[in-house]
Amino acid sequence: MARSRMVLLLLLGATVLHAAPVGTLDVDPPARLIQGEPARVTVRYDGDEQLRRVEVAIIDPEGIRRGQSDAVYVASTDGSAIWQALVAVPTLAEIGDWQIRVRAQDSRLGMESYHEVPVVEGEFAEMRVRLGRELTALMTEPDPRRARESRELRELLSESNPNAVFHLDRFELPLEPRRISAGFGDRRIYEYADGSERRSAHHGIDYAADTGTPVFAAGRGAVRLAAERVLSGNSVIIEHLPGIYSLYYHLDEVSVEKGQLIETGGKIGVVGMTGLATGPHLHWEVRVGGVAVDPDWFLENAPLAVEPRQ
Repeated sequence: MARSRMVLLLLLGATVLHAAPVGTLDVDPPARLIQGEPARVTVRYDGDEQLRRVEVAIIDPEGIRRGQSDAVYVASTDGSAIWQALVAVPTLAEIGDWQIRVRAQDSRLGMESYHEVPVVEGEFAEMRVRLGRELTALMTEPDPRRARESRELRELLSESNPNAVFHLDRFELPLEPRRISAGFGDRRIYEYADGSERRSAHHGIDYAADTGTPVFAAGRGAVRLAAERVLSGNSVIIEHLPGIYSLYYHLDEVSVEKGQLIETGGKIGVVGMTGLATGPHLHWEVRVGGVAVDPDWFLENAPLAVEPRQ
């Protein structure tokens, strides 16, 4: 795993307040990033003061930030404080060299370092989805409410609260029994009623199930949204860690309220086909720093783990 070490002098404007380094950041970025798959970043800090906050962002080749999350303090070994965060690039991310930016803050100053990481292709299927007139109108006709909900969703999923540490284990499946009707990252071709088409990528996994099938929280967290929306129908969003959210769409009924703390396996609603849905199913989605990632990764991996140095 690539490593980078940064030593920072404490500066305020042009005034040197300390002549010696006040701390070092040792960052272990992932060796590569796969489209739509999370990867851990480990930050070790040696210094006289405790860090107040560590932010990890993903920067595209044009220098635009595409996602950001707060790292979580996970351990202290040999005098070093260890922080970890997840980063991810979208399934449609440009192949090439991206950057991971780490910013750390103690009581007096900020520290910043950049680390180049290659982005490689993931493997995704392709599917066609035919929409009737009603669903075509839902997707294509101007709708101020839909635009507002889209903006509010982006704002919510880009939030990263450093104190939001609720779940450190692997996720559990949100429903049983299950049949996958659409996979994560599927390249979708929507066939509209007027004969036109639009291409997009699927942001989650669709589980076909009978209306009324119970849906459960994949992990412990705080409910940040429980509402009816134009496209996703009855929806629930749960925050599990800073910048890490799970989303549950098209529910027939919602059993939780915004602000509620829910445990892993707690019932949040039942399967339905509200919003943009051609049949009863659960759309399950996970976001990291605002980026949609493969939910299956969280069934096999704990989001954070202290990894021994090589």
